[in-house]
Amino acid sequence: MEFSDKCLILRTGGFREYDVWLRVLSPQFGIFPAFAFGGSKSRRRFCGCLDVFNLVDFRIQYNRRRDYYILQEGSLLRGFRNLKRSGYRLGMAANCLRFLNSLQISSEDAVHVHKILFDSLAALEDESSPSSFFPLIFKVALVFCIGFRPDMSNCAGCGLSLDRIQNPGFDILGGRVFCPGCKSSARGVVSARNEALAFLHRIKDTGPVDWIQWCPPMRVRQDFLRLVDAFVNCHLQLEN
Repeated sequence: MEFSDKCLILRTGGFREYDVWLRVLSPQFGIFPAFAFGGSKSRRRFCGCLDVFNLVDFRIQYNRRRDYYILQEGSLLRGFRNLKRSGYRLGMAANCLRFLNSLQISSEDAVHVHKILFDSLAALEDESSPSSFFPLIFKVALVFCIGFRPDMSNCAGCGLSLDRIQNPGFDILGGRVFCPGCKSSARGVVSARNEALAFLHRIKDTGPVDWIQWCPPMRVRQDFLRLVDAFVNCHLQLEN
């Protein structure tokens, strides 16, 4: 089997003398390891391609036993050079990528995850002073991408709209909002300000070009951090 796809490089490493191991994200097939034999010395098949964060149009095939992928050649589509020249922005991108690498991404979710990562790298590339809050927003959006879509518009118990609830609670396990009168019947509810829940809700319908300069007030930021910590610990068993 041979195919071509526009892949984002997530990790690289050397083995033997001239060969390169990569972990790539394909919008068709998700995340998988691949080998570029002779990649570290190639001037024709992989010239300037094999770096983390690069978007590359790879020609790919299975090995004969069909247990790993072999990269035949690649053409660099975007290298995000401005991003890589800035330690501040590169650190944010690395933070986002570290979280992505810790997740299990299904092939069904791959196209959406590929888009959100590419759009995030492009936003970091184009914005000279991105908000330091950006990586945390990326983590939340990525979790939304892989299936967790909380309903934060109304109380799950009585239907009261969020903007009318004082001192709401968020059900981390079920992804639901409760008013004070209803949250006593739910388990795993974390208290949060309305503004923090509204901020969480806002992420679902926006993208990296919007988030790149978002910097909520400190009180909202603190609640948001607690919500993300609680969710990551509950659902992903990861340290945020």
